[in-house]
Order: sequence, then structure tokens, then C-alpha cells
Amino acid sequence: MSTLRQALYGIALLGALALLIWGQQQRINVAVGKAERAEAAAKTASADADRNLTTANTLTTALKQERDARAPCALSRISCAKAWQSASEP
Repeated sequence: MSTLRQALYGIALLGALALLIWGQQQRINVAVGKAERAEAAAKTASADADRNLTTANTLTTALKQERDARAPCALSRISCAKAWQSASEP
């Protein structure tokens, strides 16, 4: 093999190796970018979950208060209905 051919093969080999290393670096950069976006999305999702939990707890408390406020009305309606039935019976 001539010296020129060996030099060309060497340069081609080094070029292929450089392209391989460059390609791997690009893949690493993309993976790091995706990881950063995933971390940001996870933080946002966690904040959303906290807000949703607060809202659910607030709504649960409001519903309980409303049910507690309506409970005497429901009992008095039942009493009124029973009294009405007994009064209408002969």
C-alpha cells in the first residue's frame, strides 16, 4: 500500500471517528435538553396538583358546610311531611 493511500485511509478514519464523536455529542445535548424540559414539566405538574388539592379541599369544606346548614331543613321537612300525612288520615 502506498504512503498516499495510507494517509488518505488514516484521514478518512479520523474523519469518521470525528463524525461519530460529534453525533454522540449531539445526542447527549438533545437528551440533556429533554431532561431539562421534563424537569420543568414535573415542577409545573406538581404545582398544578397542589393547586388542585387546595381547590378540592376548599370545595369539600364548602359542601360540608352547606350540607350541615341544610340538615335541619331536611329534618323539619320530614317532620312536616309526617305531620301532614297523619293529619290527612281519617
